[in-house]
Amino acid sequence: MVSKPDRGIKRKEIKNAMVAGLVFLGLGTGGAIWSLNFIDTGFAALIIAGEPLMIVLMLWAINKRLPSKMVFLGIALGMLGIYLLVSQDVLISTRNEWVGITAILFSMLAWGFGSIFVSKAVLPKSHMLNSAVQMMVGGLACLLISFIIGEPSFKFNELKPITIWSLSYLIVFGSVVAFTAFNYLLQNVATEKVVTNTYVNPVIALILGYLFRDELITTQSIMAAIVLLVGVFFINSNKRKS
Repeated sequence: MVSKPDRGIKRKEIKNAMVAGLVFLGLGTGGAIWSLNFIDTGFAALIIAGEPLMIVLMLWAINKRLPSKMVFLGIALGMLGIYLLVSQDVLISTRNEWVGITAILFSMLAWGFGSIFVSKAVLPKSHMLNSAVQMMVGGLACLLISFIIGEPSFKFNELKPITIWSLSYLIVFGSVVAFTAFNYLLQNVATEKVVTNTYVNPVIALILGYLFRDELITTQSIMAAIVLLVGVFFINSNKRKS
């Protein structure tokens, strides 16, 4: 029996990649970056550390399968950690901070949906093509939203050298390399395990924000981070055992 020749990229694969790019980068990453206009980077990263908790809850709702007692304990600790974060009067004193927190939670929901979608959808076999389509659609979505909400424009010749170098670093390593690897893992590893990169990000963001942006680190933030990360660890240690 002669096998059928490969017809190349299918329209459905490109369509799925476009949906993933819109949700992942347009709504997820775009919303998280926009929220930094209102809250500190370290505080935002600590909230985003709860992404694995949200993934577990979303998978629970989709698969209709009750999590184990260890996972429930992790969820409870995660919610306690997030409560400790957002209940700090010293960090949340105006309405703008709540706007930033709402934007972060919305972006987490979008990122969680995108993670689950990519793990199940039929996407281009070429990981570079898959990432390229997603980044193109996500970038266009962010550009359109920027025009709609009336964000100020800028001129490239007015950018400082450190800004250009930082942007170049994010394009090469943060987007092309890291995002391509992230997409590859989502199609080959359990979704809730892939998002464990959020373990390290909050610690790095807190330290860098404190050193370079004079951002505040409170004792309650440290306690919240510990509780939150312990909760996420319980969830994923249970997954490793199973």
